[in-house]
Amino acid sequence: MADPLSLAASIAGLISLADLVFKTTFKFVRAAKDTKDEIQNLLDEINNLASVLRRLEALTSDLEDEGQSFDPTLRNHYLNHCYKTFNKIDSRVRKASESFKKSKFDGIIRQLKWPFSSSETKELLAELSRHKETINVALLADSMRKMQLSLSKSDEIDKKIAALGEVARRIEINTTIAINDRKKRILDHFMKVNPQPALQTSIRLRHSMTGLWLTESPTFVRWLETPGSKIWLTGIPGAGKTVLAGSVVQEALTRSHTSRKIGAAFFFCDYKDSKTWNIVNILGALASQLARQNDESFHLLNAYYEVLYPPKGLPQTADADELRAQISQMCKTFDQTIIVIDGLDECDDMTDEVVDNLIQLADYSDGLSMALFSRDHYNIRVRLEGEFEIIQIAAHTEDVELYVNAEVDKRIRTRQLQLTSADIKEEIRSALVGKADGMFRWVVCQLDYLCNCAHDQERREALTKLPPDLPESYRRLLERVSKCSLWVQNMVQMSLHFMAVADPKLTIVELQQAVSTPAIGGTLEERNIIPEFEIMKRCSSLIRKSTDGKYFEFAHFSVREFPEDEKAIFQTTGIEKYWIARSTTQSLLATQCLRFLQMKNFDRIPEEPNAQVAATRQRDECYPFYRHAALLWIKLTKGGLGDSEILDLAKSLFQPSKRAYFMCWAVEVFKNVMYATGIGSRYDPKNETEVHA
Repeated sequence: MADPLSLAASIAGLISLADLVFKTTFKFVRAAKDTKDEIQNLLDEINNLASVLRRLEALTSDLEDEGQSFDPTLRNHYLNHCYKTFNKIDSRVRKASESFKKSKFDGIIRQLKWPFSSSETKELLAELSRHKETINVALLADSMRKMQLSLSKSDEIDKKIAALGEVARRIEINTTIAINDRKKRILDHFMKVNPQPALQTSIRLRHSMTGLWLTESPTFVRWLETPGSKIWLTGIPGAGKTVLAGSVVQEALTRSHTSRKIGAAFFFCDYKDSKTWNIVNILGALASQLARQNDESFHLLNAYYEVLYPPKGLPQTADADELRAQISQMCKTFDQTIIVIDGLDECDDMTDEVVDNLIQLADYSDGLSMALFSRDHYNIRVRLEGEFEIIQIAAHTEDVELYVNAEVDKRIRTRQLQLTSADIKEEIRSALVGKADGMFRWVVCQLDYLCNCAHDQERREALTKLPPDLPESYRRLLERVSKCSLWVQNMVQMSLHFMAVADPKLTIVELQQAVSTPAIGGTLEERNIIPEFEIMKRCSSLIRKSTDGKYFEFAHFSVREFPEDEKAIFQTTGIEKYWIARSTTQSLLATQCLRFLQMKNFDRIPEEPNAQVAATRQRDECYPFYRHAALLWIKLTKGGLGDSEILDLAKSLFQPSKRAYFMCWAVEVFKNVMYATGIGSRYDPKNETEVHA
């Protein structure tokens, strides 16, 4: 999905739907004969509710402008109910109108009939009135949190406001035992990968009014409330599985907060982090979470820790079978244990091992309710389909419509999408909702493409040629890049390639410097460094910012897969350069590293030692990519200097006439060797301190 929508954007999307319903119903009333007063009253009530929604949007925008961001953990149930009412009216009235038009075309004489009975129309009036009353209460709020609470499901708003702190806790790993330094050390030892940041990202990316179809469904509620139940939630790429996983985790944590006899733990496997594929790390994180939730579970983990670290013996590493056994024992200390794991298909060649261990954990643990999320891959299906109840995930049309309405309005408001008429807006909305086929990510790609069209006619043409799936969407984006200047093509190529292979990964500033590096002897200055927004704009739907805002990352697992698929890339002429072949990509990065080391920025060394230290610190602050470049090219060419361009650049670095370049590089390498061997320190420009080995 795209960046998270603000609450104001969500409300704006609802207003768009209200306007559409009013327009559809108004046309019906004009065309129908002998329309009753109650239908006219319904029109008035729709208009009144839209007016109240506009006031709510204005208030929300003001609160957001004041810096009060909305809390994505709170679900706006009443806005969702409002949407359902609008959608019910729109779909029935539209269907009745289309049926009437068809009968006229077929020569059948019939009267245009209102599609609701008198009692149903009265109930619609009552629903709209209730929605208006709820929103009027929300308009009295003096903070974003109170407004959201008044729009979420609860019988008493005052109780919710008193429980603000409790709501915040429900997206955090539950801790009920008293923690001291020793306990923290043991818990942290098994928590090699903390899943909390991944959960926060998942919830942050969620549209507050979507996903309720799952969490309010009878199948899901039955799983959540039944000890020992197992579900596998599977779907196509881009359907929002990870975002839904965040909703499921939130429901599990909320349930565990209601009773100390219910334990909950979760984990997110991530293709970007190989540590999350390791079954020992996965089980260790689950065990660490459960051990925080009662003393009996902690005692079990503590006993295992003492086995691994005997007072008079050598330390041992944790074992997957033993960790599984410990978790099974922990489950006996709860009436129900709920475990949620997302991204089984992202574990690369370790997927089978991960799935097999989780199946054993579910089979051998009393009262364990498990939910697993993944794509529908054969090796996963053959293992799970006999044991787990399957829930197919595809974004429901209602969710897609909510998302499209809100996202289109947000882009119009921020002037990313500049349209000349309301008609083209409706054409875009209708086309995207109709052809999304349950893929939020597909919607994002098409909107990004439409935003970059020059005029509405080009957008209309694009709507007639919408790609059927994600790979075709990515291909179309790269084809557009290939029509840009060579400079833009190279920038996009390097950005995608360096994100794929750089280890450690480059910060946004470091990536900017890497892709902006001039030829040997050139100078890198502020005026010729590619801006962050330019990388974001040109790479479009293919990348996003990390949660902490420090890095660019692939926007979705499917984005990373596409440029690595040789067949998919070479199927289209003109996008071959974007193929991520590891050897070629490593050579490209090594080339940029060697060029960077030999920029004119680094062609002088002060004579005085203290001045040299100061100059080095200033260089590291201004050019953070330097420290990476100094070591990366060595690492990337450890197989040899077979590439003639890299060999020439390396020879250039070692030329006696380029003493300053060589000395700067050699000192940087020497510092890192000393630090790695424990006999030196290095300067951390972020904290302005020396970091000792």
